[in-house]
Amino acid sequence: MNLERYFETRKIEETTQIGFIDFDLDIVPPKLFEYKNLKILYLSHNNLKMLPPEFSNLINLIYLSMAFNKFETLPNAVFNLTNLKTLN
Repeated sequence: MNLERYFETRKIEETTQIGFIDFDLDIVPPKLFEYKNLKILYLSHNNLKMLPPEFSNLINLIYLSMAFNKFETLPNAVFNLTNLKTLN
């Protein structure tokens, strides 16, 4: 699915869960940071090597899946997600 189309089908203020599983992503789509009510985010099975600093603005995340990417270390942005309960 085209990422632009993916975001067009979701209402920013109502979306609490997004899944980008096996989307072959190299970067986190900047549009994602507009979704302030996200609680669950799946980014597994991509080609991510880092998370941008803006990632820590997703303060409502309680579940984050980012397994099977190309991270060498746990990104610093994750440590600022104070509501995060589960990291996969």
